[in-house]
Amino acid sequence: MASFVKRKGLHGRVVRQARIERKGWPRQYATFDTKAEAEGWATTIESEMLWGVFVSRKGRSGYASQRPHR
Repeated sequence: MASFVKRKGLHGRVVRQARIERKGWPRQYATFDTKAEAEGWATTIESEMLWGVFVSRKGRSGYASQRPHR
């Protein structure tokens, strides 16, 4: 199950960090401007893990339709 944390981003902006920790899978973290974007990303990742088709995106620049902030 994903958890969501409100954080200060660059220049003091408020951003949302999605965190997914599931047994047997690598931890996944991504930061977004809105909670809705974070929830959408987390739903996608968790669904892929459930179906066994997840591929880690660590170290890649961005995510298909939503681009996490660094």
